Amino acid sequence: MIPNPCRRLVLLSLLAALLALTPARGEQPAPKRTEGDLAMADGARIHYIEAGRGSAIVFIPGWTIPAEIWELQIAHFSKSHHVVAFDPRSQGRSSKTADSGYPAARARDLESILDQLHLAPSTLVCWSMAVSECLRYVDLFGTAKVSALVLVDGFGGDAIPPERMAGMVKFIGGMQQDRRKFTEGFIRSMYRKPQSEEYLKKMIDASLATPADTAVALQVGILNQDNSKIFGKIDRPTLLAVATAGLMDFFKKMQAAIPGSKLEIFDAGHALFVDDADHFNRVVDDFLATVKPTGGGK
Repeated sequence: MIPNPCRRLVLLSLLAALLALTPARGEQPAPKRTEGDLAMADGARIHYIEAGRGSAIVFIPGWTIPAEIWELQIAHFSKSHHVVAFDPRSQGRSSKTADSGYPAARARDLESILDQLHLAPSTLVCWSMAVSECLRYVDLFGTAKVSALVLVDGFGGDAIPPERMAGMVKFIGGMQQDRRKFTEGFIRSMYRKPQSEEYLKKMIDASLATPADTAVALQVGILNQDNSKIFGKIDRPTLLAVATAGLMDFFKKMQAAIPGSKLEIFDAGHALFVDDADHFNRVVDDFLATVKPTGGGK
């Protein structure tokens, strides 16, 4: 028989262990994730992560970045929504294709994903280059399958002006000269807050998985894209979550051109939803609470 003091110590230890495994009051564990692949019309396979139930939210990463960058959003929003994050073609674990590296092709992939996973209507959360791709989606397919848009720190508007073109060409040239050095600098520059070396290495390796010629093609694909005429087609609630100071004038023009849209400025890096995940998740939660169920559309 265990002496009383020892028995009390054992019971307290067991209680502490149980409390450590029990979610805090009001906090639910994130639903189990599943992963899969979808076939596109040309045979390419798109890899996706899926979790949760409820109204759909689709998370789309930016240039050369995998779906896993949304891990903090997948964990948070899957507690109350049906969440899907996918690797665009030639990124992450999706097929690496020699062509279709331009916004309209990516928009067609998105349309196929929405259909195959029965996600309509869904909120599209588009980051960085994916902002142009989501705008092109609205241009090609309208908003019938969209309940809301969250445009995250991505350029959208007139074609890139000549004075900025030289910088874009230099950016692409730097990648071609030394892909690994360029990618390490690029990935580290996306964050303002410290990230673990393990995490950064994972993102660097994932970015390098996109073939260099495809990475160049993706950049070229947006150089002359003029999205300004698309803004008037957006008839769904739209949130712009932005942080890049050098593009703030463009973001404000976007917000003024998209009817009824909201602008939220973050004090964070380009990957603001990682740097300031709690703030981002809270802002999106509040925004989605104002979104009414939709049916039909343009």
